[in-house]
Amino acid sequence: MEQQVMVGRDDGVYFFTAEDRGGAAGFEGRKQALGMVGEYIFVASHHQKSKKTELSIYDLRSKVSVHSTKIKQHVAAVLTAEGSGTAFVLTSGGASGDALIRLREKDTSSKLDLLFKMNLFSHAIILAKHAKLSDKEVNDIYRMYGDHKYKKCDWDGAINQYSQTIGYTEPSYVIRRFLDAQRIQNLTSYLEHLHTVDDGEHATKDHTTLLLNCYTKLKDTEKLDQFISSSAPSAGAAGPAAASSISGSGSVEQGSKVGSKSRAHFDVDTAIQVLKQAGYDEHALQLARQHKDHEWYMRIQLNRPTPDYEDALDYIGHLPLYKIEDLLKRHGKALVTHLPERTTGLLMNLCSGRFQQQGDDGCSKMDEGLAASAGLRCNPELFIHLFVDHPDWLQMFLDNVLKDGSQPVSPLVANTLLELLLRDWADVHRRMRQPRAAAAGGDAAADGGPGVADPLHDPLLGVGVVGSGAASAPAAPPRPPPPPPAAPVTKQPQDMEMVHKLKTREDAVMHLLRNDRAPYDRYHALVLVQVTDFKLGQYFLYDRLAKDSSAADLGGVVTDLLVDHHLDRGNISEVMRICKRESKANGRSNPELWSKVLTHMVARCELVTEQQATEALRRGSITKCSDEEELEEFHEELESFLTVIEDHQELAPYQVVGILCSNPSLPLSVAKRFITKFMRAAVDAIHDNEEKCASLHASTAHMSARIGELDTTSQSADATSAPGRPGDAAPLQRSHVGTTPPSSAASRGGRADPAALDPSLEGYKWEEMQRSMTNGASNYEANIRELEQSPDGFATVAGFFGQGLIR
Repeated sequence: MEQQVMVGRDDGVYFFTAEDRGGAAGFEGRKQALGMVGEYIFVASHHQKSKKTELSIYDLRSKVSVHSTKIKQHVAAVLTAEGSGTAFVLTSGGASGDALIRLREKDTSSKLDLLFKMNLFSHAIILAKHAKLSDKEVNDIYRMYGDHKYKKCDWDGAINQYSQTIGYTEPSYVIRRFLDAQRIQNLTSYLEHLHTVDDGEHATKDHTTLLLNCYTKLKDTEKLDQFISSSAPSAGAAGPAAASSISGSGSVEQGSKVGSKSRAHFDVDTAIQVLKQAGYDEHALQLARQHKDHEWYMRIQLNRPTPDYEDALDYIGHLPLYKIEDLLKRHGKALVTHLPERTTGLLMNLCSGRFQQQGDDGCSKMDEGLAASAGLRCNPELFIHLFVDHPDWLQMFLDNVLKDGSQPVSPLVANTLLELLLRDWADVHRRMRQPRAAAAGGDAAADGGPGVADPLHDPLLGVGVVGSGAASAPAAPPRPPPPPPAAPVTKQPQDMEMVHKLKTREDAVMHLLRNDRAPYDRYHALVLVQVTDFKLGQYFLYDRLAKDSSAADLGGVVTDLLVDHHLDRGNISEVMRICKRESKANGRSNPELWSKVLTHMVARCELVTEQQATEALRRGSITKCSDEEELEEFHEELESFLTVIEDHQELAPYQVVGILCSNPSLPLSVAKRFITKFMRAAVDAIHDNEEKCASLHASTAHMSARIGELDTTSQSADATSAPGRPGDAAPLQRSHVGTTPPSSAASRGGRADPAALDPSLEGYKWEEMQRSMTNGASNYEANIRELEQSPDGFATVAGFFGQGLIR
């Protein structure tokens, strides 16, 4: 009220400034006095009807009269003191004469209590704010005001007051009062305030869920749109383009996403989840796009009742590489199923380093950050599971990755591609064989089925089946007549197409196997070609593994597999080469390998009908001859192999003959040379053994006679010798030297003179050794001294035993 003039008139009090008229307050009656203390004005008005003067105190701040009283005296003046909170009213006249009335302002607490009793909460709030009470005390008044409105069923007024208590009063206190369905509008209003005050700091996930549920219950899409748009980070950051902002280091700026989340006045993930559950997919997508929640966007777009796969793939194209990789690992399977071509192309670009992020206009965007990360590429292993139901597209994808060659691939990629190629080849091969198998089955039915074996020609009934002319061998079974020549078959265009397909797939498999940059596991590849019966790949891997030193750890398994492969294909020359190589490489014989090859060659030397040969081929058994010419070729190959066995002496002849006897239809002419040479060698060995026996008998008889002669001569010499006849010493000594060794003389108690012995005799040497040992044993003191001085007494004693010093 500074710089204003207060003027009292009969109809009220007016305020004037130096330039214009101010406010006014209505008070009836003739004005006797005016005064002012703080925000309060004192007005003394005389009423003619009542003949009394009314003293009113008016609060200019709250626009309300705070005190009014009537007095009979005339008010002469109102005296006030600035800042004292006290006013004096001077009256005159009347029966009691002049008087001075003092009016003192109450304290704030008393004022508030009085206002609360009068339910003047709005004035109490103004008073509390003017008195600069704490925020908590002011909010308590708002809560009391809201409770007052709630009791009066003024729901809107109550919500307005409760909204002022956000941050101090628990939201649950208000929410529980408006959970009734009829109060959903008021509850929505309160929750809206809860999400806007202090940028939604006081709103929790449950509050967001409740607010969105209120919107959905009310079907208020306008409010939903407003709610979502109000949470948008900024005009330029919304949409996929905002999600594709990349820093100079080539990675997405994480701060942009955090900033967008901080601008939202609610929990975005909770809001998206509630909108999705309520069926508001478009709003959920919009919210996820605004806040760059890519996971939720893909999940909603692909799982909604009407998925938009094109939009999902376009959305991914605007993101940086590392985010695309993460999203495709989780959601790529649905995209491959419905958009296989586009999705496979995107994966090829990601794994080859050719990916370029798309801008808002759909064109490739290559800024500095993308240029820095252009060399980045994804690992193709991460996307193999996406093609579990689409092997053709997986094959295309892996083939492109392997052909790119810009970076090495893992063995898993090469192994998977090989498995797909082999599966494709096996499928074409099976479709080609089905018509043939059907035709072969029809021919078998027409011929009355396969023939029954004759039990009289069981090879177990005799062992002389090789020599068909032997008396003990049963008669060989009659050979079936040669089949009639087959009619020329004209290949249909469809067959030619299948052959071309088979050849194409076969070339693709072999190209991968021969590719040195394909790091497939050779043992894993060997299992795959074995399972699919891909013969060409089996031979290639067998040959490569057989040359590898690491294959030796398998104990010859690779060699056996390679031999089986060549035997199935009839490459006997290769089989013999492998057998020879194994014998030279190992430095020792391998009879099991040679026996296996010989058994196979003997078993196939049998003439059967074409139908039986086809049936054997279908069952996977040993292929046999279907005509005489082929049988003769097999016989020649068997003769050659027997010659090799004979030269290398890898198998015992009896073992070879036993294997040959396993085929009753094998003619003797095939094994004649081998058996003849074997028999001749056996006869020669017998003659040699007989000669050795005769020589040994003769030598034994001569030795027995010599022993008897020596024994007789020694006894005669002892009988004729006598002591005291020096003249007989020389002849006796000569006879002893010529007939009896020195050891014999020593054994009879005599000791021959070393000078008289012949030094060339063996006995002389032993005599000298015996004498030297005896001389050493006689040196007892020296031996004891050596034992005492020795650090190892046991070793010294052992030496004495060895020298014969101790007996």
